[in-house]
Amino acid sequence: MLVGGILAALVFVGVTENTTAIYFLHQMKKNARQARPFYILLHAMTACDILVLLTAGMMSSISGLSRKWLFGDAGCKAYAFLSFFFALTNENLIVGISLYRYIFVCKPHYKEFLSTKNVYYWIAMSMGYSVFWCSLPLLGFSNYELEPIGIVCSANWQSNELDSVSYTCLIMFFCFILQAIILGKLYHEIVNKTKGLFGFAGCNSSIITKMKKLEKRRNWLCLLLVLTFIITWSPYAIISMLRRITGPIDKWIHAFPILLAKTSPVICPIIYRFAGHDFNMSMPCSNCCNIHVHCSCLLGQDAETIVDDIAIRNLKFHGILTDHQAAKISKKRITPLSPPSNRVVPLTPSNQAEDDQA
Repeated sequence: MLVGGILAALVFVGVTENTTAIYFLHQMKKNARQARPFYILLHAMTACDILVLLTAGMMSSISGLSRKWLFGDAGCKAYAFLSFFFALTNENLIVGISLYRYIFVCKPHYKEFLSTKNVYYWIAMSMGYSVFWCSLPLLGFSNYELEPIGIVCSANWQSNELDSVSYTCLIMFFCFILQAIILGKLYHEIVNKTKGLFGFAGCNSSIITKMKKLEKRRNWLCLLLVLTFIITWSPYAIISMLRRITGPIDKWIHAFPILLAKTSPVICPIIYRFAGHDFNMSMPCSNCCNIHVHCSCLLGQDAETIVDDIAIRNLKFHGILTDHQAAKISKKRITPLSPPSNRVVPLTPSNQAEDDQA
């Protein structure tokens, strides 16, 4: 009864938060021009959260309040399929958001891949990938069964048959560990790249500081989505593997990781809202009296050290500059007002000290 009550509360709060997040993200998307692919991914994740709460979440909460599974074998298979499908799709969408951020920060020459069409392709591929792994037990490769707690269903983690052992090992790697490895690699590259951004002399230091802080905040918000998913689902993955290795475990020990995993659709909408707000923020230099003068020092590339045109891409990304305006600014290479310089100079301790004194 207690577990059922907690699940029912999570369903109610989660549906309310995700519904609010959808409206909020829709408003943000209308005001963002080139950031729309990012908002589409967040919309898809929010839709997955709502659907899993209204289907599998409702089934488990009703069964929990009744202290037994009420939906029979067919309902058990439907529950396991739906919960696995939406969770795996969400995980793949998080990988998509991380790839989006990786390309934007580390590989700007591939920015043509950050199109609305390609985002829809990614969503379709994520769903197809999920359908493949979720359908195998329905086709006879292993099976879905009621978990020890008695109100949720999942893959058969306790059977010693070859197909069940093979299936659980495969999904553990291809549906959890592989994504975690990819996400770790992407954010390692993003963090390292961000450390080198905005290291320029000859620019307004306060503007550069604000831009650097905003980029780091965006990185941390995306990383927070990753950490939330991993933290909420890792205990369940660990307990499931322990069931595979050691056999049955106490149902109350098993209840905690299940409840923790169910909090993911409740926590993530809060992050969606913060992420949506930050990715819709104008860059600080957009409020300057002369954007062409104050931002021109960020638009070049040094011959020896390639400097990402992160500022101009942010301005284009948020609709502050059109492609034509950005190209015009880059072509002119306007010299900053103070101190004068005809090219971008990487920031070193010596010229940093000079800039501070100035």
